Amino acid sequence: RKCTKAGNMADDSGDIGPKTVPDEELLAQIKERESKVSSLISSNTKEALIASLQNPPVATKNQEIKDANAKIVFKVLAAIKEMEIKGAVAALSPDDSDVLMKYVYKGLETQPKMSPSLLKWHAAITAKDGLGTITRALVERQTV
Repeated sequence: RKCTKAGNMADDSGDIGPKTVPDEELLAQIKERESKVSSLISSNTKEALIASLQNPPVATKNQEIKDANAKIVFKVLAAIKEMEIKGAVAALSPDDSDVLMKYVYKGLETQPKMSPSLLKWHAAITAKDGLGTITRALVERQTV
């Protein structure tokens, strides 16, 4: 992969942006991710969170696929106790924090019962990674 003038990544074929993956393959990846997260959630919530944020289906336009993946992330967020939020956020890379912030905003839009918890996540991510993570989550064209 190489960087293009626009700052986007291009593979050797010259295509810019994420590769389009068939829906069936994305569903298989989500099912595999759900299995991995389910096995981690009771023993290591930080690792479960990191696993849930890997390779989000941003290139698809299929909302059902995006919602299925979001459900996995929300399951992990709900499993993490309030006093563990800062530690969980501290374990994230800056890229993972950006992805998580996108899910926080998606959750505020679609999961009203989770709003108090999501606002705590929002505060922890912002405290760790600054205001730039908010900007990136809001202006990024690829949604979760």
